[in-house]
Amino acid sequence: MTTVTDLLLAMPHPARVLAANVVAYRLDRQRRAGRAYVAGRGLIEEYRKCEWNDLEKRQHRLLLGFLERIKHRIPFYRERIPGGTAADVASRLASIPPLTKDEARLAGKGLIDSEMARDRHFVGRTSGSTGTPFVFRLTYDALRCRVGIRDGFYELHGFDFGELNLRLGGRLFVRAARKRPPFWLRDHVANQVLFSIYHFSEGTMPYFVEALEKYNPRYITGYPSAVQLLASGCRDLGSRYRPKGVFTDSETVLDAQRALVREVWGCEIHDYYGMEVGWVAGQCARGAYHISPLTSVVEVLDEGGNALPPGVPGEIVVTDLTNPLMPLVRYRTGDLAVWSDRECGCGWHTPTLERIEGRMDDLVILPDGRKIGRLDHILKSAANIREAQLVQEKLDRFVLYVVPEQGFDRNCEDHLRRDALARLGRGVSFEIRRVHRLDKTRTGKLRSVVSLVGNGDGGNQKDG
Repeated sequence: MTTVTDLLLAMPHPARVLAANVVAYRLDRQRRAGRAYVAGRGLIEEYRKCEWNDLEKRQHRLLLGFLERIKHRIPFYRERIPGGTAADVASRLASIPPLTKDEARLAGKGLIDSEMARDRHFVGRTSGSTGTPFVFRLTYDALRCRVGIRDGFYELHGFDFGELNLRLGGRLFVRAARKRPPFWLRDHVANQVLFSIYHFSEGTMPYFVEALEKYNPRYITGYPSAVQLLASGCRDLGSRYRPKGVFTDSETVLDAQRALVREVWGCEIHDYYGMEVGWVAGQCARGAYHISPLTSVVEVLDEGGNALPPGVPGEIVVTDLTNPLMPLVRYRTGDLAVWSDRECGCGWHTPTLERIEGRMDDLVILPDGRKIGRLDHILKSAANIREAQLVQEKLDRFVLYVVPEQGFDRNCEDHLRRDALARLGRGVSFEIRRVHRLDKTRTGKLRSVVSLVGNGDGGNQKDG
């Protein structure tokens, strides 16, 4: 079956740019409009104006209304959410069992407001840090609120989303086999340049650095692994390009990556953490991760589901207050964090997390020299998969281990193979193996991408 991405890749570059800008225009009109976007964009300023006691009271009122609504409208929560009053809303939330991704997937339509689902809404896909593909649904107001918070986050650090910026994300818009530029796409609607992170190599890096100096984007957003590769290329090639700031998402930021950005570009990384439960936390100028109490309730729990005090690492559990269409209450993220007990002093009056430990995938090096730090997009549109892990056994040999669900058939395999080879290229061997389970790390995570090429023994597959 031919997909939109297939059609886009088949176009000559000028037509591809035009098509991408048409899509960008439609998406921008959907996401940056209405009161929800304006409210989201103003939230960070709200957190600077209001004291925590006032914010906490408002959060409890929002939480009470949210729980009452979904208890009566969402089949999954009718028995799961206990009754209660405004006075005990916090303990009421704490009595609800944490929700795993598997539970959310198995709940299916039982987790969705059937009346709201009749209206147009956004459908998203994620592989997450637990290696399990997940489809989630958002009202457009929920989506606009999230985009608004992100744009407000840029403004907090002195940037405007409308300024020319560079995006290092996972979108596929250049064929893997392409050896000559352009490896990028100009989005005039968002005033953004998109680099194909699937084409970074020693041979292509001079082209990327030349384009970087030509466009001279004021700031960069993207995956930390891709930021690292580009910054290293700029350093090695003696580039004079200097962005004013770097914003990262989707992966754990390493201290070495922050140090590299300071060394090469002379600026700081501002990281933000979010997922299917929306905006969770973002770094202020002092580096603390501030939560967003008017859009979510964030908890840090131990293995028994008990709240942890500051200084003790535990799992991040989130209740999204913005999305009544498919509410995720006490959703287990699989990521770890530590509450801070120190006042930040940056001006935000919200609790902070000291550090967040999320996705950690291996860097993949391909036979043609390309280096890819993020390949989970292969799994985002996958169907009927419980878990999956991509293992690079040799430079030119990849195996995708899949824990299948009912309905996983040859068509599903063909779809996965096409998406994988579109990013890896045709010069590699790609095999799909069905297994009964995949071992997790001690923190319950599944490494979605493991390379055995120069990285030691990282495989943890268990054939049944």
